[in-house]
Amino acid sequence: MLSMLRALWEQVTADLRGVAVTFRGSSEQGAIEARFLYEGEVGDVQAECVSMAETYCIADFPPEVSVAFRSGTRRGTRSAAGRALGVPALGVRGLTDRSCRVQATNLGSS
Repeated sequence: MLSMLRALWEQVTADLRGVAVTFRGSSEQGAIEARFLYEGEVGDVQAECVSMAETYCIADFPPEVSVAFRSGTRRGTRSAAGRALGVPALGVRGLTDRSCRVQATNLGSS
């Protein structure tokens, strides 16, 4: 979770409405997924912010950990869970994905 907080540093734009993070496995071998929800269309600036956050997160883990961040927009109404959190819920109808993936490579090994 601390890695995600660091990854978001300076990557939050005014139209960002929420970020949902899922972590499976261990810090040596696992998977981290994040979904960034934006108000309005996801443009180049938002896509770059998601990509940068993903890159910062990748840097904190070994190459065996899979990292995949996605961005989307909110359409329609908020779900009950989203209202409780103050942001629209992710993973429900109304989220349009735009995948922003960065391939992790271990630059330190020879």
